[in-house]
Amino acid sequence: MRSMSPDPPDQPPALRERPTDEPTVRRSFLDWLARRAKRAGRAVAERGLVLWYTLRDPETPKSARAVLLGALAYLADPIDAIPDLTPLVGYTDDMALMGIALLIVVDAVKPEHHAQARARADQIFGGAEAAGPEPGD
Repeated sequence: MRSMSPDPPDQPPALRERPTDEPTVRRSFLDWLARRAKRAGRAVAERGLVLWYTLRDPETPKSARAVLLGALAYLADPIDAIPDLTPLVGYTDDMALMGIALLIVVDAVKPEHHAQARARADQIFGGAEAAGPEPGD
């Protein structure tokens, strides 16, 4: 059963507080993803970021946006088919869903989306670009 807690810790702040301005939504989601990514690992984070940057691209078709929103909503939902805290397999469903979403929208995903995701993952996990600004800002 879903918790009725007013402030579930595993839900992005953007979904809890419902801000309306795009910069706040973007920052809230990326901050939440950074915290969750450290538990999930770089592969999950980078794949989620590719979805995010593809969604944000104004040239992404509406049909692809619907798929991306669905995948990101599942990623953000605290109720999973396989609970994320399950050792070894907790993020398997998230990875599978993101992989399927990327296959469906493959024509909308550009090399720059992968580059932005890699750069942001470097910031989260440490890497060559760890000290740089957020890509796309």
